[in-house]
Amino acid sequence: MDAVGAVWLAIAVFTLPGLIFSWVAGAKLPAAAAAALPATFGIVGLGSWMYGAMGIGFGWPSFIVFLLLMLCVAGGWRYAFARRAKRRGADTWLRALWPGDWRRGSIADPSWVLPGAGVAAGTWMLIAKQLELQSKVPGQLNNIVQGWDIQWHVNAVRFIIEEGIASPTRMGELQSPETHVDLFYPSAFHAATALFAQAGGLEPVEAVNVASIVLPSLALTVGAAGLAWAIARGHGMVAQIAAGLAGIAVYASPVLVWIPDYVGMRPYIVAIGLSGLVIALFMHVPRCRVLALPTLFAFLGMMQVHPSAVLVVVPAVLLYWLTYLLWRPDRSRVGDVLWLAIPALGATVAFLPQLLAGRTQAEEVNAWNAREDDTLAEAWEKAFMMSTRHVDEFFPDFDPTVLLWLAGFGALAMVVWRGQVWAPAFYGIMVTATAYALHPFEGMWEPLLRLLVAPHYNSAHRIITVVALTVVAAAAVGVAVIIRVIALAPVAARYGTRPWIWGSSIVSAALAALAGWGIGAWASTVAADGAESSFTASRMDDRMVDDDQLKAYAWLASRPEAKEGLVMGESTDGYSWAYGIYGVPTVARHYLWPSGGMGTDSTILAERSGQLGAGERGRPGRSTPADKAAEDLGVRFIVSSGNTFWAGPKNWQVDKALWTTPGVTPVYQRGLVTIFAVNEQFTEDELAELQRDAVDNGGSTQLPELRPVSETLTADE
Repeated sequence: MDAVGAVWLAIAVFTLPGLIFSWVAGAKLPAAAAAALPATFGIVGLGSWMYGAMGIGFGWPSFIVFLLLMLCVAGGWRYAFARRAKRRGADTWLRALWPGDWRRGSIADPSWVLPGAGVAAGTWMLIAKQLELQSKVPGQLNNIVQGWDIQWHVNAVRFIIEEGIASPTRMGELQSPETHVDLFYPSAFHAATALFAQAGGLEPVEAVNVASIVLPSLALTVGAAGLAWAIARGHGMVAQIAAGLAGIAVYASPVLVWIPDYVGMRPYIVAIGLSGLVIALFMHVPRCRVLALPTLFAFLGMMQVHPSAVLVVVPAVLLYWLTYLLWRPDRSRVGDVLWLAIPALGATVAFLPQLLAGRTQAEEVNAWNAREDDTLAEAWEKAFMMSTRHVDEFFPDFDPTVLLWLAGFGALAMVVWRGQVWAPAFYGIMVTATAYALHPFEGMWEPLLRLLVAPHYNSAHRIITVVALTVVAAAAVGVAVIIRVIALAPVAARYGTRPWIWGSSIVSAALAALAGWGIGAWASTVAADGAESSFTASRMDDRMVDDDQLKAYAWLASRPEAKEGLVMGESTDGYSWAYGIYGVPTVARHYLWPSGGMGTDSTILAERSGQLGAGERGRPGRSTPADKAAEDLGVRFIVSSGNTFWAGPKNWQVDKALWTTPGVTPVYQRGLVTIFAVNEQFTEDELAELQRDAVDNGGSTQLPELRPVSETLTADE
């Protein structure tokens, strides 16, 4: 499958389930399309957790069954609304299913055209540019991104495909194959990517690379459009124009697309993008109550991609309610609150078992320290100018001044015109939280700020994404207001006849199309150099895994013995790429060491591998704890490369001591990579055959002379 075909398949897999569910639940087609991506994640995430709890494998057959069950729930929800409408006087079931003006908000209503066109254009620009850049890096779609968490993401997709375990509460079985220590890790991103990989027959690396392009592009453009729609309160041409322009302008922001890609914030940035849309859905629920169920699943899906985005949605919706809806209710004060509570509480209850399972991991995230060496004044400047980590490195000429002026004008216009005080208040809170993450300061608001920044790993380069999303959306509103003023919309609305109003709308649409073209040209120009350098920087070097390592892992994958047990090494060498790329079972599945602590076989073997076959003083034939650990784990090979992620001392046991350890034999060597076979697992003939096969497949011919297995220590005296 070529790259373009893979992208279209990915879009279908990631959106169609949520679109169908939302439409069946009562959302009209444009709203269902808007909610499609997060609602898909809601279905995938809930299904993967439930199947994991029941011991049922997760894959296309089980997912389709769960989707059908969810469609029954959506149908029941829709029927309840229709029955209520029938009791209130609808003369036919058709009128009950589509009460009121059925055209309003439907595909026949042109109000979706400008937002849809803008989102489509912005998404296309982002995907096309990244596909172009991906085609220039080594391996293209098979490229190994040289980043910290990408290995984990690829391994998670491999694990879901092979084991059928996608539950976020069972990720300990992936990280710690020996102990299966409890680990909560949000896995909706990985479960959906695994479904996409299976549908397209793609390997995990290819699938993750495509998903890492498609998902942020979709989520950020839809999220910016949704947030612009929310700031304009989803009313009239201003909201339509702003939503379309915001989806295009995302391209220009370094901290929304390009820097998150460079630092590997895959699920996180998707969740942040979705938060803008979820905010818009919440704000629309009191007006269109049937949207409560799609909003529930969209909120749940966003949480299951990355829970940190909850503290983006909750403050925004609370501020909206406190500053606007409480004083100008859509229907009634009590009714509005109740209908806002349905998706909020429903998603929370559905997520609660996972949340409780992940409370330990939440404490670890909250304790993460990512502070930078900034003064308080520098922290405020960086937060306001959206110039956090790596921006100056890749985008030295980035200047958001015009964007900020437009955003300020848009926010002011909405405050005066439509009473939307919540938007500037929300922006102020997020800017303050970013500055606090850079340089913590005391004050009466410190507990609130600490609460807000902790789920974002206390990292300013993460929280700034929320600031940037808000600025882009508000700036789009500012441009939309200017367009409407130029088109004489206020005059037409107050004094004009219907032809005047229609004429103003047509002129506005034409100016919006022109503005969208201009913003697209501007964005692609100002971001061109930074986008290319940041995108390729993590894909062109060999910081994490080099060509010698890839060839060594390929050789391991060719040996059936490697898949009959486990392969060990130093986790920070990145040796578990052998699992993600080739399916070779490894002791570790992350650059982090497996959980379990002192006394586990994996820890003993990592810390004492130099004792393999060495015996004890006075009893040279006695098995050591390392021998016993290797036997219990079934470790057949140990990989050493010295190419550790962290600077500093290497693992001496794995990197050096194995060369003099009598219990192992080097069977493959290429560059700095050496693969040792554990002698106890092989005969002399098998070891010799391994060495010959390694030479035939690109290994070095300079291996030390084979020590007879009989001279190594394999039994207790």
